[in-house]
Formats: sequence, C-alpha cells, structure tokens
Amino acid sequence: MSLPEPRLAVELLGQDEPARQLARVLASGRVAHGWLLSGPRGIGKATLAWRFARALLGAAHDELLRTEPTDRVFRMLAGGSHPDLHVLEVEASRGKRAMIKVDQARDLKEEFGTTAGLGGRRVLIVDAADDLNPQSANAILKLLEEPPAGTVILLINHVPGRILPTIASRCVRLRLKRLDDQVVERLLEEALPDRPAEARRALLPFARGSIGRALWLDEVGFLERYHDVLAACAATSRGGSLSTLAERIAQALQATGAQAPFEVPQAILYRALQTAAGSIPAGSDEGERAALSAVAARRPLDDWGTPWDNLARLAARFEPLSLSSDAASLAAAAVLAGEAAEHLVLPEPW
Repeated sequence: MSLPEPRLAVELLGQDEPARQLARVLASGRVAHGWLLSGPRGIGKATLAWRFARALLGAAHDELLRTEPTDRVFRMLAGGSHPDLHVLEVEASRGKRAMIKVDQARDLKEEFGTTAGLGGRRVLIVDAADDLNPQSANAILKLLEEPPAGTVILLINHVPGRILPTIASRCVRLRLKRLDDQVVERLLEEALPDRPAEARRALLPFARGSIGRALWLDEVGFLERYHDVLAACAATSRGGSLSTLAERIAQALQATGAQAPFEVPQAILYRALQTAAGSIPAGSDEGERAALSAVAARRPLDDWGTPWDNLARLAARFEPLSLSSDAASLAAAAVLAGEAAEHLVLPEPW
C-alpha cells in the first residue's frame, strides 16, 4: 500500500501555513503568474501544487485549499480531462538521468496564448523544475518572461541549485518545511499498515522529515542493508584485510539492487560522526551504538571530513545517471573500509 498520488490526494499534513498563504493570495485576486514551491522531496510540494491548481481553476475549497473529491474540478483534474491544466513531468530515459525534454515544452507559449477552454485561468504544473533540460528550461523562462493573461505556472523544486536563477527570480518562492517526525510516523502508519510500529519508527531518523523518502527507504530495504553494512564496517576494529573488508561491504551495498549505492554509506558516516562527537544518534539501540562506536574509533574527529567528501564526490558522479554500479559500490566500500580514502581514484560510472 502507498499514499495517493498528488493529483488524487485529499489530505496534506504538516503544510497548513503555506496552504493558508496561497488561499489568502487567491482570495485577494492578486495571483502572481509564477510560483516556485521549494523544499526537500517527499514533503507535500506536489500535493499542494495540485490543491492550488484546483482552486485556481474554480474548485470549491476551504481555508487550506482542501477540495472534496466529489467536486467537478477535482474529478476533471484527477482524470486528466480538464482543458486548462497542463502538466510537465519527466519521461523515463534508459541509461541516463530522466529529464523534461524540449519537445514537451516547445508549444507551451502558443497553447497558453489561446483562450482558456472553460473561460477562466490556465495552469501549468512543472514537476519538477529540477528535471528541465537546458532547452525546456529556456521554454519555461520565455513563458515566465511574457506570461499570457490568466496563466499561472507552478514549479516544484527539490534542490535550489538545480534551477536557473533567471527562472527563480521571476517566481514567488514558497518554501515548504520538513515534516515533523510525528507527521511522518502517522503517514507511514497509513501507507504501511502491515508493518510493525517498531519497524516504521526505525525509519524516522533516516527519513529527514520526508514521507516520500521514508517510503522509498522502506521500498529498497534500507534498514536491512544499513545494519548489514554497519556490521561489516565495525569489523575493521577487530582486524582483517582492508581489501577483504571492502569486498564484504560492497556485497552488502550491491544488495540494494537498482537504487543508488550511497544512501547507506552516507548514513553510516553521518551517524558515526555523531558518535565520534559524543552525540547519541537518534533512535539507535545498544547494538547499533556499539557498532557505530567501533567505526568512530577508527579515526580522530577532525579526520572525518575526508571520507565524507569522497562519498559526496562519488555520489555527484554516479547518481545523476540513476544507475546501479558495482564500481560505485566498491568505491563507496573502500571509503568506509578506510582503504587509502584520501587518495581514492574515482571510477568511471559505466
């Protein structure tokens, strides 16, 4: 079971203030033509964008922009039959990062220049602006520079650095906050009712206030991999060949399948750094704390920047390709094992 997709979602937890802000703007009648909904993935940005889109297109709504599923506009948007809504989203591309291509955005200005089909506004949702390639980003920029009357553009943005400054400067920015752990736990209970409560709570320290991230971590079996790899890392303190240890860690990392191989190593390094600094990582039990202490004892506190930087460099090289890579897993494992980390040669991502 999973949470409903944004176009079908009725509930939006933890984002009441931005919803109220948009409702007040709509009531004032002074709606800007460009809006940038920013914040981490999985916190409700797209759900809020769809709420706002329904209200802009005439749906009855409350002070939080909530619309009943029986509303005609809600049903039309849910079914993809409303003539005045256009959605730009990624089309999967094998072997490379999925992007919004220029042919998806090429005819927007002409299309939005015509009279609205139902006589009101026209709305464009871009999910996400991070995924625009240079050509499609330029098409959106032109639409923002010369917006047709009655057009409202809602851009969803996960990472500020992945959007053109010229696009951001032409939008009203609405930043959504991370969700409280209590909200994430409630949503996990709704989405994963068959999971034990303890298993759901164990995801919270790694979810970073994002229900989307929590569900993804559960889907890829993150917790099992985390504990497997942590145990392999802790074995370093008991001796043994670094190359053998790196191979053991890599085998545990590769078990994550098609998902990025850096989530587990980064989580371990971060929590080991917390331990080295004398802070007890949130949600950890006695066995995990002992393993983290063994990892933390391998290097002085001021030496932890090197492996962290190396993992960040690896992630920057591999993750945009959305590939599972044995080379990436081996390199990440070498960092965790401490094998010449400061002189690590980064492999090519293919």
